[in-house]
Amino acid sequence: MIRPIFSEIGLFLTPFVIYAAFLIATRAGVLDPVSWTLRRITGLVEGLVVDAARMRANMDVTHGLLYSSSVLLELVSSGLSREDAYSLVQAAAMETWDTRTPFRESLIAQGKKQNMVLDETALDRAFQAESYVARLGHVFDRLAGLS
Repeated sequence: MIRPIFSEIGLFLTPFVIYAAFLIATRAGVLDPVSWTLRRITGLVEGLVVDAARMRANMDVTHGLLYSSSVLLELVSSGLSREDAYSLVQAAAMETWDTRTPFRESLIAQGKKQNMVLDETALDRAFQAESYVARLGHVFDRLAGLS
C-alpha cells in the first residue's frame, strides 16, 4: 500500500492554521467581544429618541410604587427602625397595588393607622425622580474613559 507522505501533516497543521486565523481575526478586531458589544450599543443609542412625556406616563402607571426603595431609606434615615419602616412601606405598597391609590397617600394613611407621623420633607426627597439619575454623569464619564 502506498501512502502519501504528507497526508498526516495536513491533519497535524489544521489546528495551527485555525489558531493562526483566529489570532489574525482577533487582532483585526473581528472577534473582539468587547468592541463588538460597544459597536452594537453605539448603534442602538445613536438613533435613540427620548420621549419625556411617555417616560413620565410609564412612571405614573406605578402610582408611585417605584419610589418604595427610596421611601424606605428616607424613613430609616429619619430615625424609624428598619423593621417599622419596612412594615409601613409594605402595607402602603399593598394598598396602592390593590386600590391604585397614589403611594404617597397610602403611606400617610398607613402611617396614621400605625400612629406614625411621617416627615413631609423626607417624603418629598424620596419622591423625586431626579435622585435616580443624579449620579449618571459620573457613570458616563467612566464609560467615555473606556473608549
